[in-house]
Amino acid sequence: MLSKRYRGLSAPQVGALFSGPHKSAVNSFFRVNWAVSPLPSARFAVITPGSLCPSAVLRNRMRRRVCELVRLYFEHWTRGLRVAILVKKAALTASPEVLKASLLPLLKKLS
Repeated sequence: MLSKRYRGLSAPQVGALFSGPHKSAVNSFFRVNWAVSPLPSARFAVITPGSLCPSAVLRNRMRRRVCELVRLYFEHWTRGLRVAILVKKAALTASPEVLKASLLPLLKKLS
């Protein structure tokens, strides 16, 4: 697990990533928005909306899976970024291998 200082963005920071000037990448399982940050290290948030699934257990499991995939690729981020990863409903039924195959190409666009 990554250190807590890399995880989490405040609600205004996430809102700015989805409404202000940012870059994004989308596929059938995820939407990744990012912007350059003045901080020297990257920070990220995984968003699993309540409308995605009524079960908090499933949402938290998906959040943990995505955080693990981010951890695998996190060392390749060379500059300070703010990253928000929005999980789509199709991701709930996908296997971890499929999730990895679909998320890693999106994360590679960040570097």
